[in-house]
This record gives sequence, structure tokens and C-alpha cells, in this order.
Amino acid sequence: MITKVLGLGDFLVVLVMLFAPFVPLKWLFYAASYLILKGGLFAFSGDIASILDIVSGVYVALFTLGYSWNLFSIIVGFYLGQKFLVSWL
Repeated sequence: MITKVLGLGDFLVVLVMLFAPFVPLKWLFYAASYLILKGGLFAFSGDIASILDIVSGVYVALFTLGYSWNLFSIIVGFYLGQKFLVSWL
């Protein structure tokens, strides 16, 4: 059950990134905070997915500040999207 909730959170982050020009700026900060906190909770277990969550969260925070790399945005979006799909299977 918890994996489905966390996967839904990943999906919401993807939606917020996709609609970034149309959502309030604080939503992007919430999305970045969610990824960093979620990754930080499990990072000390040595899980690579948690470390990638932290990297994705830092990228979303930079994305909020105006630093945007199109290829990396696509990679982060696909990464979080596949995590959502796997958690709901």
C-alpha cells in the first residue's frame, strides 16, 4: 500500500514538472521537497533509487530557479514515470 502512495507522489511530481509554466511556483518547491525527503529517508540503506530521488529532487529545485536542461528533464520525467508504473503493477 505504501508503495502505491509513494508512486502516486512520483506521478504528481511528473505532472507538476510537465505543467510547470501553469502551476504556482510553490508547487514545484513542494515537489522538490517531497523527492528529497523521500530519498533521504531511505538513502542510508544504500538503495540507489533513493539516491536518484535525491538527485531528481535537487534537479526539480534547480528547475524551479530557472535552470532547465531539456534532456535531463526528460530523463527525470521518465525515471519518475517508470517508478509510478512499477509501483502500481
